Amino acid sequence: MEIRVHTLDGECHRFRAGSQEDAIRILKPVTPVKLFDQPQFIVKGASMMMGFAASLVEEVEFITDIDIGWVHPNGMPRIEKVGEQRYLDHLAMVREQGAEAVSPADGGKSAAVGLFTMRSGRRIYLEYDVMLRSAVDQRHAIHGILKTGGFYVRAEGGGHSVINAANVLSFLFHPGPAQGPLNSWRAEAAE
Repeated sequence: MEIRVHTLDGECHRFRAGSQEDAIRILKPVTPVKLFDQPQFIVKGASMMMGFAASLVEEVEFITDIDIGWVHPNGMPRIEKVGEQRYLDHLAMVREQGAEAVSPADGGKSAAVGLFTMRSGRRIYLEYDVMLRSAVDQRHAIHGILKTGGFYVRAEGGGHSVINAANVLSFLFHPGPAQGPLNSWRAEAAE
């Protein structure tokens, strides 16, 4: 398993677990929503030890085929990182079809794309399935995005990624929900 620790300074630090047993020993105690609650991460190898202040970590990726049973936030069935081109292709399709919002009247299920811009300026592109059944559920899901400590998504190409919600500078979803939070400003993006 490869571990990638992305930090606020834009660096990506890579580590490799030596065996399947080591990978399981690392993954088993991890709870995504609590991952960034600890003051630090420490990686210890045979000849090195490196630590990170958890508050300064943007994302931790665990590149492995081990299924660890983590669940996505707010009961979403699928959230995965994708490349910029796949995001742009999906966004163009959404705009071409004129999809404006995910509506509970449609059964609340729709494929959507999202973009997290991190404090370092790095962008994380997402594709996900939305299954929201009411305006209250939609508002709850939006409010919950940045309230979680760690936000679990499937890593592009396989594996698992936990994004530190405290280091998300902004987020963008297309299409957006039919009902935004009560305190949202009603306006369209300027081109």
